[in-house]
Amino acid sequence: MNKSFRATGNKIFVEMDQEEVSGHEVGRDVLEQGGISVPTHEWRKVPKGTVVAVGPGIVVNGENIKPGCEVGERVLLSRVEADTIHIEGKEYRVVDGREVLAIIEKE
Repeated sequence: MNKSFRATGNKIFVEMDQEEVSGHEVGRDVLEQGGISVPTHEWRKVPKGTVVAVGPGIVVNGENIKPGCEVGERVLLSRVEADTIHIEGKEYRVVDGREVLAIIEKE
């Protein structure tokens, strides 16, 4: 990623994967590897990628609140609309810290 810019505020830059999260179908539900059952009508592509830049956070009541993830971590994102940037053939999303649903610890 071009390092001539950096994330500001509560923004996080995520280099997106091109694959979708996998699951195993069980009847009408999908069973994830962690054992959580998700109805198939809710099962769609879950955006995931690698954090490449994190802003310094925002100030709330005089206290700096930093985003909950760090550069290099793998994350799952919400499916809300996000700004998408294409740099050197790669897709990046710029999201608010609250759009990070989870940090992937093992794949």
